This record gives sequence, C-alpha cells and structure tokens, in this order.
Amino acid sequence: MARILFIMLGAGFFFVGHTPTSEAQNTVNLLILGDGFSQSQITPFLPANISWTIAPVTENSWDGTNPPLAGFDVVLLLDGVTYSSDMPVSGQTALVNFVQNGGGFIGTAWLPYETNYSQSGYYHYLFMRQLIPQTRISGHEIPDTYTVVVSHPVTAGLPASFAVPQAGFDVSSANSGTVVITGANTHDAVVVKEYGCGHVVGLATAAGYNGYNPWNANMQTLLINAIEWAAAGECQSAQKRANPPSLLPLANTHLSQASALMTQANDLLAQAKAKNLDTASCEKLIDEANEFLREAKLRKASPATANYFALQAIAKLNQAIDCLKALLG
Repeated sequence: MARILFIMLGAGFFFVGHTPTSEAQNTVNLLILGDGFSQSQITPFLPANISWTIAPVTENSWDGTNPPLAGFDVVLLLDGVTYSSDMPVSGQTALVNFVQNGGGFIGTAWLPYETNYSQSGYYHYLFMRQLIPQTRISGHEIPDTYTVVVSHPVTAGLPASFAVPQAGFDVSSANSGTVVITGANTHDAVVVKEYGCGHVVGLATAAGYNGYNPWNANMQTLLINAIEWAAAGECQSAQKRANPPSLLPLANTHLSQASALMTQANDLLAQAKAKNLDTASCEKLIDEANEFLREAKLRKASPATANYFALQAIAKLNQAIDCLKALLG
C-alpha cells in the first residue's frame, strides 16, 4: 500500500508520496519543482509506481541543491504561477547536466513565455534553453481540443482527439524535437525530444494558472505517460556520455538573431538622431550589446559560452529597440 511521508529537512519540508513497496525496480522517482499551487492538482492522481517528492522551495528558488538531483529519475517543473521570476543559474545548469546524463525533464507553460522577450519582457532560463522545445507565439485561456499526430509512448492510451478544460496555454511552435500532439488553439501542444542520454517533454499547458485545473482523465494519462517515458532515458555508451550535443547550432542561430536585431536597432537609432532626439540611454544599450556580440563571435570555439553572450546581446538589443521605439513614438 502506498504511504505518504512528510520529511523535515533544514528550514523546509519535503513532501514525499507513494513510497515504493517491493516493486522498487518499477518505481519512477519524481522530483516536482512546484510553483506553490499547481502541484496540489497533480499529486492526487499519480499512480503508486511514481514516487514523488515536492521540493521545499518553489521552482524559481531551486538552486540545484534544495534538494539535489541524486536519486531522482525525472524532474517536473511547474511554472503556472511563478512566471515572473527566473530560476537561479546553478539550478538551470544542474537540470541540463541531469538530462545530459540520462535524467528526464518535463517542462510546462509558462516556460516558453518566460524565454520570449517580445512576449513577456523577460529573458529567463538562458542556461537551459535546450530543455525547452517550444517557442511561444502567443497565449490563451480557453478550452482546447488536442489531437494526437504521432504515435509515441507519451500518447499511449489516448484517443485520437480529446477535449482539454480551460487553462492557460502557450500557443507555441516546436524549436526542436518531435511534435506528438497539436492543439486546435495551441499549435504544438506536446513536444518530445532527446538531449544527450535523457528525455525531455514540453507541455504547453500552464497548470494552476488563475486557479484553472486542466487535469481531466486524458490529461492525467498524458502526464503519467510523459513521466514514465522521461524516466526511460539512459546513457547507452561512454562515447555518448563523453560527446554531449553541441550547442554550436543554437549559438549560431542566436548570433544570427542578434545580428538582425542590431541592424534593426541601428536603423531606429538613425531615425531618432535625424529627429535630434536624446538617444544616449538607448545608445548605451546598443554599445553593451555590441560588446556581448563581439565576445560571442570570439568564443565560438566554446559554443556554450558563445551562446550565453549571444543571448545577452539579444536581451540588450530588445531593450534598445524598445527604448528607441518609445522615443520615436
């Protein structure tokens, strides 16, 4: 029989459910990085083979040590409420390393929102973009209809099409991986991918946002499938472990985006100067972006570093463009 344990550690509580019984070999050890609300909707329907632990801090305060990832098979990150705050860099890095080495990761909305500056005004989760396989286009809060478009373990047992209750949704397009479910209003609703030795699932649903509860029977099946598939990643060879996926293609994409934004910013700057407007604060942002862009190009031998500087350049350029647009009216 499954038991629920409450374990006090330090200043916080771990909430641990469905402690494994004799069939430990079939148990999935799940860490839930919650948002302070959404996890309460999910734990009641998780089956006994999923032994869940809720971190004692919300996802935007998790730093990779509270708790550490040792002993867990999958991390479920719920972002329906905490979308205005970023996760510490150490937490993001820990998640990437965890998946690279065979762990599973399931991300939910509003992660794509937080990574899209033009939509949110945030440039969050810079250090774990490879674990977020959807790019946000817009969002909505109306019921949706999901359609299975690829047969996959994540879609096992689901009807060809099913209704999803009202919730927050990222209308998104896949930036990597395979789209297995589309939404009539949500586009690429569920995306799966492999990263290194691990499995990643992106869900476009923001559980708990505005108090919505999207977890009807089919959505429960979807999440349970996602957890079990995410737990199935493994490092099949030492060579695979020693040769992680290169970030160079992603770095090159972000360099191209930064260059395009630089052109746009300089065009707006020329317009503002032609009108004798005070552009000093906007130019400062462009200068800072130029420095980041220069560093990104110099450091392409280290794709992760180049990608970091390219993303910093993009963030500064978006701010500069907003600054110049405000000046120009």
